[in-house]
Amino acid sequence: MGIGDWFKRLLGGEKEMSRVPQLATDAQMERILSAMHEARAPLDHSYPRHRFIQCYSRQGRVAVLVEFGLEKSHTAESPEFTEISRSIAMHIAVLNPQSKPALLRQRYDKDPTATVEAALAAVATKFGDRITITRFVRWDTQPQPPSLLEPAVAMRQGRT
Repeated sequence: MGIGDWFKRLLGGEKEMSRVPQLATDAQMERILSAMHEARAPLDHSYPRHRFIQCYSRQGRVAVLVEFGLEKSHTAESPEFTEISRSIAMHIAVLNPQSKPALLRQRYDKDPTATVEAALAAVATKFGDRITITRFVRWDTQPQPPSLLEPAVAMRQGRT
């Protein structure tokens, strides 16, 4: 498909293009800009443009690193973001989520009516930024006993 065919499709087909040349209407410009943005989106590898790492150590026994992805660097300098990033790191240290999706679904300790994902989204909305948790890692000097729900433990206890 050539560029002419592409614009014909965006502007509404052959009939629309056969008129006397005119400026595109607002609706046509919206379609053009939307299509250009969609075409560019898969190629935009720049998100997150900025990364911020929050660390937390609890009594020298548990340590956590959380990496946040941000579009705007000034968001990381705000007290609200610093507070929520530290709170999420403490949350990981205490509750030991097994994955990023599990973390995002957990109740946020500062506001039990919201999830971690909702609390992060509220701060992102306040700054007009996109904030994500890129990854996290938790170290513990005293390994946790295996969960009773693990299959190997269940088999040893004769529950299968």
